[in-house]
Amino acid sequence: MGYTVPAGSVVAVAPLGEEPAVGEIVAYRQRPAGRVIVHRIVGREGDGVRTRGDANASPDPFVVSEDDLLGRVVWASPLLGRLARLLRG
Repeated sequence: MGYTVPAGSVVAVAPLGEEPAVGEIVAYRQRPAGRVIVHRIVGREGDGVRTRGDANASPDPFVVSEDDLLGRVVWASPLLGRLARLLRG
């Protein structure tokens, strides 16, 4: 993600509940790799959202389907992310 949520951070994600808004930070499952990405919503397109990492100059080159959205990021800790990496070795 970058500045707001540094790569490797531990995050807490809450269910969407309502339609996600531009400016919110969301977690989504990237297809086809299946890895989880945390980026900010910068626009809506059709049945999905356009996202961008805060450290990136341009939006992601794909639209994220609402079916792939996992939820809103409500808390993040870079420190716990570093600790988890150390414990995993």
